Amino acid sequence: MPIPQLTLVPRNPPRVSDKDLAIRIASVFQSDLAQSYTSGIHFFVEDGDVIVKGFVDNSANQQLLLFILKQVPGVRRVVNRSTPVKARVYYKARIYYHAPNRAA
Repeated sequence: MPIPQLTLVPRNPPRVSDKDLAIRIASVFQSDLAQSYTSGIHFFVEDGDVIVKGFVDNSANQQLLLFILKQVPGVRRVVNRSTPVKARVYYKARIYYHAPNRAA
């Protein structure tokens, strides 16, 4: 399984909008979304936190996925709600962006 190119994250990175962060995550995993270890994963971005839900092939791939997400510039925290499973479960990967409510 190929590992995406990682970028060093500065200690205090500048704030990135959730939309831009979702785009960064999508670009990191663009070639890997068809791979079995990311096919059942959903990423939710809210206030710089990335919430990972879904199924991965095994715990080693789960740890790799979390490690890669932590390296994406702008990610403040990764909340793991993914589940390693022995049988592969395939879902289409989705990335969600929750726009903040703004008063008109």
